[in-house]
Order: sequence, then structure tokens, then C-alpha cells
Amino acid sequence: MIISSRICIIVLTALLAAGLVGCGDDSDDSVKPGPSRYKDLTQKDHTLLNLEIACNDRNVVEYDRLLDDDFIFHFGLWDYNMGYVGVEWWDRAAEITVTAKMFDPSYSHPRVDPISSIDMSFYYQAGDTAWVEIAPRDTLQFPGEKWYKKNVRYDLLAKAGSMNYTALLIPMDVVIRSTSSQGKTVWRIVDLYDDTIQSSSVSENDLSDFSVPEDFTLGRLKWLFVE
Repeated sequence: MIISSRICIIVLTALLAAGLVGCGDDSDDSVKPGPSRYKDLTQKDHTLLNLEIACNDRNVVEYDRLLDDDFIFHFGLWDYNMGYVGVEWWDRAAEITVTAKMFDPSYSHPRVDPISSIDMSFYYQAGDTAWVEIAPRDTLQFPGEKWYKKNVRYDLLAKAGSMNYTALLIPMDVVIRSTSSQGKTVWRIVDLYDDTIQSSSVSENDLSDFSVPEDFTLGRLKWLFVE
């Protein structure tokens, strides 16, 4: 079948108008990036959603945005008393320094291989009603504030060289506080308490009676990257 050049021009013009045929420069300034998977932290559960995504993406920038200025990471009692970690807790600066190394696929240190992948899943009751109102850790430092806590559980699989670091359903207490950002009230994590069941149910004197747990907690994973 022979199609006249006039018809071809009409068809081509229609296709160009519909964006089905490119011409010349492939760039398209009208294309906008898709919506971010990260939430705006205006809801309490946004902290948990962003925590999971930031860990899986190994995105230290988003992780940093998630933490309150007065953030503290609390290691599990078992990990501390068994000598798997060297401190009971550390502050925000230490958390970001170590997490940046843990997230860095090019991290180089003779003691541990860089993490090639992290797969974390958090399990919790959805909705703000599951958050429990608590007093701040220091009522003099944070007078009149209302903090909120939720107990979650997490699965962890981190791969580093030939090593697989795994944990299943480890309990963690997440504590958040509100702050103002660009005229909005947002929630940020102010305390993370790792492995809270063992921390609350096992006394220091009882630790020698227990076998070493197989789970490699998030706190133990972080401690690998302390130099």
C-alpha cells in the first residue's frame, strides 16, 4: 500500500504531539522525578517507615534527617554485658559516624568486610493509637514535653563478604518527640532501645547461665564498624 507524503506528515505530527515519537534531543524538561518513598515525618509512624527504608537503602542522609538532635542509641543489655559491644549507649554524633561506615559499600577495614546489602523489616501495630505517651528521659532538660514510645520487632539480614549477619523478631523500643520544621510539627526518633526483651528480663548476674544467642542484633552489627 502506498501512503502519500502528506498523510505521513499528518501522522508523524500527531505522534510527536502525543509524545510517542522522539526527535533530535532525547532530553525532556517536562519529565518530573517520581515521588520520594520517604515520608515527611508529620505522622508518628512515618519515623518507622523512614527508618526501614533508610536502612535498606543504606541512605545515611535520610537516616540523619530521621534522628532528633538529642538522639541516643541504647545497646541491648545482653550485648553489653557479654562483651559484644563496649558501651551501654552512644549519642547522635557516634550513631551517624558508625552508621555512615556501615552503610558505605566501599568501607575498608581489615577487621570487617563492607556491607554489600541490608534487608531489614519492621513489624508493629500501625496507627498513632499504638504509641504510648511517656515522660522524657530527663524532665529538667525537656520540661513539659510529651514523648511517645512504641515497641516494634525487626528482622535483619546483612551480607558482608562471605558473612551473613541475621536476626529474627528482635524487640526494639522506639521513642519519638515532636519538633517544628518549616512551620510544621514533625516527629523524630530520640531514643532507640535495642533488644528490649533481653534487656528487661535478664539480669546481669544471670547472664552466665544463658547460652550465646544466635541472633546478631542491630547493635552488634553497628559495633563491627567502631574503629
